[in-house]
Amino acid sequence: MAKKVGKLSLEDESFIINNVSLMSLEEIADSLNRNVEPIKKFIDKKRLVAELTPEEVEDRTRLLATLHSMPYWDTIVYAYTDKNEIKFFENMWIDQYSGFNEDLNRTEHVHLKQWIEVEILQTRAAKQQSEISSRIQQLEEIINEEKLRNPTNIIIQAYEGELGLMRGSLAANIKNQIDLIDRSQKLSATLKSTRDKVRSVEYKSDDFWERVKQLDDEKRRKEASREAEILKLATMRAKKRLGELYEFSDGSLDRPLLNADTVVLGNSKVESEEEDE
Repeated sequence: MAKKVGKLSLEDESFIINNVSLMSLEEIADSLNRNVEPIKKFIDKKRLVAELTPEEVEDRTRLLATLHSMPYWDTIVYAYTDKNEIKFFENMWIDQYSGFNEDLNRTEHVHLKQWIEVEILQTRAAKQQSEISSRIQQLEEIINEEKLRNPTNIIIQAYEGELGLMRGSLAANIKNQIDLIDRSQKLSATLKSTRDKVRSVEYKSDDFWERVKQLDDEKRRKEASREAEILKLATMRAKKRLGELYEFSDGSLDRPLLNADTVVLGNSKVESEEEDE
């Protein structure tokens, strides 16, 4: 089927913005039935792709290994033979699992898996709708041309029969998408309640054991270690800057009293006067 050409529609732009971090250029192009070039140009113009830091790359690699170790991963690979859909599942799972601070129970894992599968089905349905709509438009043009050339041509009936089937398929496809959207919203609401629960735990700063539990998370341990190191460096620099000796006009020396390490028991002038006595 010929690729769509011309300016990107608002629906196309919205689809690209929503999926640029989840799908490759080729996957987006296939879903929109367009060439890669205009999509890449739009992404570059809007600066939609941010380069990952080494820490983010390391985190995503670790989370990808976690996903591949899940009991249901073999089922996913078996069910979705399209590499683009598997890549989509991986990206969606990593982003969502990170959003839950890597803290999901078994039931919540099932809900997350089901929600991503529904999102894949929605993408399939949207792609199918685009193909059906293009075929309907093509059939309508063919029928109009044939009627102008030979209104009694029997082939027109065949085209009209196919056109009727395509319109029926389009209606069924739209109904299917509405059902998928409803399922997605329900699963999303369930996952949102989970995320709210996680956030409520985050804000219990007065609960010592909740803080200890958070340190079981490898990502949080790294963040806490990073913050502690930054605080240590900042303390050392502040001590060096504020703890230096200051010489007054009378030649006496002193420094701010920051802690026991910066206490001056004597200075050069006082010590010299004591020696003279």
